[in-house]
Amino acid sequence: MYNDEFFRYLKNINLSKNRITEVSGLKPPLLTSLNLNSNNIDKLDTFEGHPKLKKLELRGNKISNLSTLNNMPELRELYLVIIFI
Repeated sequence: MYNDEFFRYLKNINLSKNRITEVSGLKPPLLTSLNLNSNNIDKLDTFEGHPKLKKLELRGNKISNLSTLNNMPELRELYLVIIFI
């Protein structure tokens, strides 16, 4: 359950190795770094981006389409390793 007040000052989130399959609802206003390495993410169609995000890590997932990565004007670092099956 997401609570805006609780995550208000959160800048870095590390959710690596959590078997996450979908990315959605990440709206902390000051978020600048998001680590989603080594999960089970295969698409990003529910990820709405984040206007303050500077660093996004997606290594070790099976993402085949990156066209939905938008709404991130501050993004400076994107880490990917494509896994072919």
